Amino acid sequence: MQNQIEIVIREMTEENAARLRKNQVSAGLVRLSIQYAKDVFERGFSKQMTVPPSDNTFELTEYMLLMFRQNWNESPVRVVNVTFGKIQPRQPLQLSLFEDADLILRRRELDKAVDNIRSRFGYSSLLHASSLLPGAMAKQRAQLLGGHRAGENNE
Repeated sequence: MQNQIEIVIREMTEENAARLRKNQVSAGLVRLSIQYAKDVFERGFSKQMTVPPSDNTFELTEYMLLMFRQNWNESPVRVVNVTFGKIQPRQPLQLSLFEDADLILRRRELDKAVDNIRSRFGYSSLLHASSLLPGAMAKQRAQLLGGHRAGENNE
């Protein structure tokens, strides 16, 4: 069950990080809200943490998964919500002596390439293999428009 929940968190974080990059902004705060199933006494949790401003999918995903692993009590999850705050214009890349510059640049180029492919061919044209596993939601969410089925007769 943990793996399925983490897949959804990864997918949602990746989708939101792409939106940050599209708008040329970065987030300095990450927030993860989890609601447990209705039959569980505890309601869930909502945690946030201040982070160095970023629009990098890998970095933002790592923060979200850290908060999830620290706070999840192994109850069944009903709702996952991933949000970013402290939005600011993206700053020029500042490399550090304490980080692998090649790795940072490769991740930035990977994000850019994925964004370009998805903008040209659609979000579901490029998915992680984990998004095809049971419990993953990326393919299903790609067909939604504002949280609702798009182009279908909703009765």
